[in-house]
Amino acid sequence: MVSLRALGISLLAPLLVGCQAGQAEMETLSGLDVVAEADHCNHETPGLTLVQSMSDFPEVDGLLPAGEGALEVGHDVLVIYLGQRSTPGYSADLDQAQMVDGTLALDLQATEPESGAMMAQVITTPCLALAIPGESWSSLSVRMDADGFPLSLEAPSRR
Repeated sequence: MVSLRALGISLLAPLLVGCQAGQAEMETLSGLDVVAEADHCNHETPGLTLVQSMSDFPEVDGLLPAGEGALEVGHDVLVIYLGQRSTPGYSADLDQAQMVDGTLALDLQATEPESGAMMAQVITTPCLALAIPGESWSSLSVRMDADGFPLSLEAPSRR
C-alpha cells in the first residue's frame, strides 16, 4: 500500500520540474554590499538615486566616504530612500539580490522600532547606499514590505 505522503511527492515532482524549466534565467548575485546608512537623508518620500560619479552624490552625512570608495573600484552606488518616518529606528537590510532576464532585483527587509518601545518623536528620513555592478543590468527593481515600494528604474546611458 502506498502512503498518501509518497503519492503526493510522486505526483508533485513532475510539476516542480516543469515549473523550473519554464522559469526566467535567474542568477543569485553576491558582492552587492550595503556601504552606508543614514537617518537624515532629506527625502520625504521613498525613492532611488543612482550615483555614477562623485558629482552626482547626494549631500548626506555618513554616505559620502563609503560611497566614494565603491565608485573608485568601478561600482555604481544606489541610494534607497525609505521616506519620512515619525521616529528613529527605521532601516532596511539587503536580503537577496538576483539577476532575472537583465533586471537586477533587490529584496530588502524592512526594520521598524519595536512596538511599544519608548522612542523620541523625531522626524527621520532614513536611507541606505548599496554598491552595485555598473554594467550588467538593464533595469533595477527594489522590493520591500513598506509603504512606497516596490520601486524601479532603467539603467542610464553609460558615460
